[in-house]
Amino acid sequence: MSNQESTERDESKETDAPATEPTGASAEPTAQAESSAREETPAVESQAPEEGASDDADDAAEAGEAEAVDGEGEKGPKKKRRRRKKKGKKPEGEGAAAQEKSAGAFAAFFEGGERKHAFGAGEIVAGSVVRVEDGVAFVDLFGKALAVMDAFEPAEIAEIEAEHETEEESEAAAQEEAEAAAAAEAEVSEETTEAEASEESAAPAESPEAPASEAQEEQEEHDEDESSAGTVAAVELPPEVAEYQLPPLAETSPAVGSIFRGRVVSVSESGHVAILNRKVEKPLVKARLRALRGQKASVTGLVFGFNRGGFDVLVDGVRCFCPASGMSFEPIEDPNQFVGKKLEFTLPPAKGSGRSLVVTRRALLERERRRVVRERFKTLEVGQRFEGRVVDVKDFGVVVDIGGGVEGLVHASELSWNRGVKPSDEVKRGDVVQVEVIEVRPITRKERHGKLSLSVKRCLPDPWAAHADIIKEGHFQIAKVVRTTEFGAFCELAPGIDGLLHVSELGGRDVKHAKQAVKVGDEIAVLVDRVDPKQRRISLSKLSPAEAEKLKAGELEPGSLKRPPKQGDHITVVIERVEHHGVLVQVEGVLGKRGRGYISNRELGGGEAKKNLVPGAKLDVKVVGVDRDGGLKCSVRAKEVDEERKAVKDYRRETSRQGFGTLADLLREKLGQKGD
Repeated sequence: MSNQESTERDESKETDAPATEPTGASAEPTAQAESSAREETPAVESQAPEEGASDDADDAAEAGEAEAVDGEGEKGPKKKRRRRKKKGKKPEGEGAAAQEKSAGAFAAFFEGGERKHAFGAGEIVAGSVVRVEDGVAFVDLFGKALAVMDAFEPAEIAEIEAEHETEEESEAAAQEEAEAAAAAEAEVSEETTEAEASEESAAPAESPEAPASEAQEEQEEHDEDESSAGTVAAVELPPEVAEYQLPPLAETSPAVGSIFRGRVVSVSESGHVAILNRKVEKPLVKARLRALRGQKASVTGLVFGFNRGGFDVLVDGVRCFCPASGMSFEPIEDPNQFVGKKLEFTLPPAKGSGRSLVVTRRALLERERRRVVRERFKTLEVGQRFEGRVVDVKDFGVVVDIGGGVEGLVHASELSWNRGVKPSDEVKRGDVVQVEVIEVRPITRKERHGKLSLSVKRCLPDPWAAHADIIKEGHFQIAKVVRTTEFGAFCELAPGIDGLLHVSELGGRDVKHAKQAVKVGDEIAVLVDRVDPKQRRISLSKLSPAEAEKLKAGELEPGSLKRPPKQGDHITVVIERVEHHGVLVQVEGVLGKRGRGYISNRELGGGEAKKNLVPGAKLDVKVVGVDRDGGLKCSVRAKEVDEERKAVKDYRRETSRQGFGTLADLLREKLGQKGD
């Protein structure tokens, strides 16, 4: 930083000197000093950011400037502000990322400064043909560079006037290409959106009563592709441009190992050389290519090299530029894989001044992908399984690419057997997953993009099949609360298997939400009450505290439990609690709410019966029904009525056998025996 400070001080002193005109011999040294200061200062300042100058060094430089311009009036502050702006530091964070991105997609291949190339445009070179493939010949210029040319390029070099590009024109073209590369990123996305919108608007209205036949749909799809690749006959060109024909190619290609001489037509920043021996009228070719901008016509180009922002393409002997995003949908890791390829391109509408000729494959790739997707959709069937890659994660699900440009949606409910999972917690972009096709809607005139629904969980082991021993009525265990809602708490019986414990099982009427009684992570002793295999729903009931203690101590065994009573059964119950409206009872040996019952006051029998009831006492009752929560409705009175009816039946049976006595005598005898 010492050199920078001294240079800035010298510049300040010289530029801020009094405005008196020097005379005689002193004028020449002053002018020379000003000239050297102007030449040296930018070079020093341009190096300062690269050297990572610290804040202290910047402050010192500013202090030196202040000393140099002290006492010069308004010139000092203005110059200081100008210097501070010129010395601006490198952006950090998002700014640095944006600046790095603007440097070009292939900037990493050109680190270490500018490259010096062995050849320039217009030179005559010679080399050995190393290979010929797909109509392209590669010539090794004796280790100095690799030349690319059409395999049928004539061996005779046409006599043409040397075309030299000035330094200003070269810099302007490079700047134009950099702007084109940046504009192409937004352009291709807009082009795709507009194409899809035009397809939607061009789709004819279709009534459900008159569906189009498959043959009609295929014909319309074919016509659509043909129109997309249509000609530009409507574009009017000058006669000399329209009638111009390129010089013919040779009939044979050079043999591998032979020596080939040619003229360099262009040199790429990557060092690759394009050879063209024919005499091409570049102004006429450029005029024709500019007329094709924005049209749907395609041109054939030879990719002969690449630069920081994209690829160098030779179209009819004229160098064009293809942005990296216009060459492929996927990120390009190695641009050399495209060098030496003959590909089809289109020319998008001009951006900026329009000096550079920009080409792209984006529209052609989109068209080809739509065709492949249509054909692929016809082969998809429900139940097929594929290995796909996650390309996007949304709140409602994830988008998976199963290959061939076909993408499908995996809804959040189809990601896992667990309920209520978040897609971002299950997968991330780039993950490879197994998916199963669960719904296919082919591409039609109405469904331009079709619809493909996929499932990940159906490729995973079904927990209901793996844990069939616990998914049955009467199973009891300790379960963990995994989710709470207004209507109850979900308890995990096994990974991927949850059961609902209704809010009525968690407390009285004051509990409006399950979180008022339990929280996630609590362990509760539960019993499987009902199972719905079709809906995959399990209803649970909570065990009493005494039953939970026995379960934890290992005293409860499935073989020792009684079957749940049914309506009409006569059972013996134990009084749990006496309320003002009735009595809560429990059936011995039956767990959960199926063993809990309720006897209202009117079903207790005589008026004095409730006074003699205490917790722990036993009662003989009849099950008269089941409430909506699964609890038993019990009755002492119904039990007594059944006994009286049974006594009448027994009397009639005995009288029919004996044939004497009255009903009153037999009834009195029976009641007397019961009283004894």
